[in-house]
Amino acid sequence: MKVIYHCHGGTHSSVTAAAIHLGMLP
Repeated sequence: MKVIYHCHGGTHSSVTAAAIHLGMLP
């Protein structure tokens, strides 16, 4: 998943993507 975050490009994007994934996961 870290690779996907890196592809998004941007530290803020990584945090946002992680938050979204965490929110989607139970």
